[in-house]
Amino acid sequence: MKFLKKLFLIFIIVISLLLGASAIALKIKYPPEKIKKIALQELSKKLGREVSFGEVSINLFTGISISEFKCSEKPNFQKGSFVECEKFSMGVNLLSLLQKEIIITSIKLTQPKVKISRELDGKTYNFSDLLTAEKEEAKEKIEKGEKGLKISVTKIKIIKGLFQFLDLSPAKIEATLSPINLTVQGTSFAQPLKINLDTEISGKIPGKFPNLNGNIEFSGVIHALSQKIKADRFIIKIPGLYELNLTGNIENFAQPSMDTTLKISNLSYAELIRIIPLEKFPKFLQALEIKGNPNIKLQTKGTFDLEQFQKNNKRQGSINFSILADFKETEIQLPPSIRKNKGVPLELDLVGQWNSKEIETIEYSKANLKYKESSIETSGKIVNPTSNDPSFSLNLKGSNLLLDEFTNALQYKLPKGLEIKDSLNFDASINGNPNQLEFTFKADATKAKVLLPNLLNKESGTVLELHFNGQIKDKENVEFSNLELRAFQSEVKVKGKILKFNSDASSLDLNIKTSFVQLEELLKQLDSSKIGSFKGNAFSNFSLKGSKSKLEIDGELNLNETAILLGAEPARIFTKNKGTPFNLKMKSFISFASPQVSLDSQFFDIQSLQIQMGKSSISAKIALKESNRKEKIFNAELHSPDIAMQELSLFLPSLTNLNLTGRIQPHFSVSGELPLKSFPKITGNINLDELGGNFKNISFEKINGNLIFSGNSYDFPNLSGRIANHPFKLKTSLKNIASPEINLEMEIEKLDLSSLITKSSSQGETQSTQTNELKTRGSEKTSVSNQFPESKFKGRIKIKEALHRNFESGNISFDWNLSGITPNLNKISGTAKLRTFGGEVKNIGAVEKILKIIDPNLNLLQFNDIGGDFNFKDGVVHIQDLWVESDKLNIGTEGTVSLPEKKCDIQILAHYSGAALAASIPIAITGSLSNPKVEKKSLSILSTTLQEKILRIRPKTKEEMLELKEFKEQKMLEKIEEKKAKEEEKKEKGEEKKIQSQERVTEKQELKKQREQEAIEKIELKKSEQLEKAQEKQELQKQKELDRQEKLEEKEELKKQKEEERLERLKEKEEERLEKLKEKEEKKQAQEDED
Repeated sequence: MKFLKKLFLIFIIVISLLLGASAIALKIKYPPEKIKKIALQELSKKLGREVSFGEVSINLFTGISISEFKCSEKPNFQKGSFVECEKFSMGVNLLSLLQKEIIITSIKLTQPKVKISRELDGKTYNFSDLLTAEKEEAKEKIEKGEKGLKISVTKIKIIKGLFQFLDLSPAKIEATLSPINLTVQGTSFAQPLKINLDTEISGKIPGKFPNLNGNIEFSGVIHALSQKIKADRFIIKIPGLYELNLTGNIENFAQPSMDTTLKISNLSYAELIRIIPLEKFPKFLQALEIKGNPNIKLQTKGTFDLEQFQKNNKRQGSINFSILADFKETEIQLPPSIRKNKGVPLELDLVGQWNSKEIETIEYSKANLKYKESSIETSGKIVNPTSNDPSFSLNLKGSNLLLDEFTNALQYKLPKGLEIKDSLNFDASINGNPNQLEFTFKADATKAKVLLPNLLNKESGTVLELHFNGQIKDKENVEFSNLELRAFQSEVKVKGKILKFNSDASSLDLNIKTSFVQLEELLKQLDSSKIGSFKGNAFSNFSLKGSKSKLEIDGELNLNETAILLGAEPARIFTKNKGTPFNLKMKSFISFASPQVSLDSQFFDIQSLQIQMGKSSISAKIALKESNRKEKIFNAELHSPDIAMQELSLFLPSLTNLNLTGRIQPHFSVSGELPLKSFPKITGNINLDELGGNFKNISFEKINGNLIFSGNSYDFPNLSGRIANHPFKLKTSLKNIASPEINLEMEIEKLDLSSLITKSSSQGETQSTQTNELKTRGSEKTSVSNQFPESKFKGRIKIKEALHRNFESGNISFDWNLSGITPNLNKISGTAKLRTFGGEVKNIGAVEKILKIIDPNLNLLQFNDIGGDFNFKDGVVHIQDLWVESDKLNIGTEGTVSLPEKKCDIQILAHYSGAALAASIPIAITGSLSNPKVEKKSLSILSTTLQEKILRIRPKTKEEMLELKEFKEQKMLEKIEEKKAKEEEKKEKGEEKKIQSQERVTEKQELKKQREQEAIEKIELKKSEQLEKAQEKQELQKQKELDRQEKLEEKEELKKQKEEERLERLKEKEEERLEKLKEKEEKKQAQEDED
């Protein structure tokens, strides 16, 4: 053994001496300058470029060293340098040559520089010629069968290297790696190589990265022969873009098997999308905006056939992956409405598997999105995700979705006052492919609380569910096999389809059915106190068909089992009892002038609207269309063969107190423009058939007539019936709505005003409480009243007998012809005339004050005749002649009344029949109409015309007085009989007695009417006989009055003269008496003096 060691030592020494001798021989034969020259020539020839270097050092122990090595661009240095290296050193194990192996112990490059450039064509590089020469040389060696030496490198080190890429093509990309510090350790490429790399990158990519700077670090092991990479640290930092940190293992480069973890931080989404071709992504991702620094961790484990992908563009393999992303420190916005603010927690936890053999699939075992306390979980798979026809099988589950947080995140501006709180849960599934997707959706918002003042108040715990099953076909057609909404013990079902929903040519065909609705439970959640109440069940069935431009609605609403109260008391406007038939059937069309659906562009045509109210039916048509002038015009029609007013009153509380009977038959249409610039046009008629009822204690019955609408005029040509059991006739018309002309003619047999005025007075207190409110609305009313046009009003009312507890009269006739009528009455002008015959007045406000002035004991004024002529001018009533004639007292009146100011200035002269004018009582009424000032005045202030008018009132003849006496006696007798009848009726009991009493009352009333008629006819006959003599008597009376006046004046003069003569005589006598008394006193004084 020792021998072998000595022998081996001697061998090594001999070989070393031989090598040393050889090196000395080589150095003598081939000095360094000669070797350098030969090397430069061979390298230039091989490379086709100029090559230069400085010192070359060859040492058997230290290896080879070359300084300042340079290689030019093709063909010489005038084109620039291709490769440079300040110093290149390589250590070689020479003994390895004996085994036909080259072992390089180290390679060290100090400040190497490589400049790569791409030519204008974008395909040719400045090293392309070297690749061609290398391929030809390799081909020659293969043809010659030459075998190369086995080479291994123990260590490679690059210090402060530089790699530069220049792009002369239109892309204009520039990149520089500097300084490059690289260390590779290993015995050979057949063994694992430990690599450490640290470099900085800079450059630019026009249009995407104008200024690119970053850092690359790698630390790991690469086993080229085994095709394995173990990355302990692989970091790419590009400030303003991202920071990547990759760790893990990759095996089999052709068919990689990987187990890696990639961490992404400091990601700038805005900068990243500049270098990603977004046109290949969905539109919503193209619009996505992310600001801030999300943290993303991606783990992958599996295999991928890279060779098949490169050759055939086929993806084959199986990779398990997981993604954990934290977006808390980011601001996310997806226009138009989704937004997440920075600092709000948002996490994504995704676990799945990608698998591709014959079919490519992505299967998610977990895909959870957590927003604050809310989460959405997804599982399922996608088949052929990258193909044009992927298929899906996904399940989604939303848990504890806090609605208020989601509305904030969605940046959806809720209506004012709307509050949404608490959570929503849902389950959904999606199956199929983009051309045919089947989906289900179930949502439960029972825990949610929704509050909208004056409309909705859903408390937490109230059931609210949505179930949805359907399909999406051809990416644009939706079909609902079932859509159910359950809320407040109510249920709504929808079936149908929507076609081409993504285009302007979209259309729909839906059926909407409310199969069972508990309205009372529903309205508990609605603030319906101001609207009213609904109780019971409602059923509806509607279909919607059409497109964006035109929609057809056809269906019905059944409210038979619904009790309805609309409006709060006391202003209730509609009521319906449960069980009373009430149905609506409708067929209509809605059209839109533009694809943007809005009220401004909406037009509709309700071709048929059937309303069943009890036994009455109403049909209507309503349309809103566009005129040739691009203005909106509306047209509505209403028809009914018969509406029973008693039944209608059951639905309209405002009619209940009227106790309506009879029927009406409406047939009319209304049309006009919107917005309303003038009163709409109405045509048609409403027929009244035996209409009856009671209004403020005034009964009316057997009202028949026809109200006719003719565009801008309305006519009631033949209205007749009975008021308070007395017949009347009415004829009225209204023409020209823009400037109304009203004509009214009415005849009433008998009118009892007691109940009406009593009712009105009982409302006085209520009206007074509303005075302040009316005053506050004064300015508003004035502005509204000014909008009313001036109107004309002409007519005549005849009442054969009028009764009231304070007033009684017969044969009342009132005629008027007025124009310029406005709400404030400041322009009214025209004439009016009043005539009455026989009656009495007592206890009526200002009249009572006047009577008290005339005679404190006068509480009742029985008159024979009242007449008046009035002239209206600019809102002022001029009382031309107003008189009251009675047996003992005649009253004349003149003056003015200002209607706008509600003030009066009236003079009254009361004159006893047969008395001198000087004995008349003058009275003035001034001030406001509501509280006038009534006072006695001097006769001298009254006008002479009023004095003359009072004298023209003639006394009644004996015949007229007799007729009036008979009329009054008859009236008194009728009152006594009525009183007795009422007393007897009260005493009688039982149905028979009441009927008999009623019959007697009826007979007496008929008898009374007959007597009244006979008396009136008799009086009218007498009056007509006297009318011919009236003028002659009036002239005679006037002459007699003048004569009497002259005689009175003569008598007054004579009386005055006699009085003066008497006074003169008395004066003379007094003077005589005084003279005598003086003489007597003088005599007496003289006698006393003598004494």
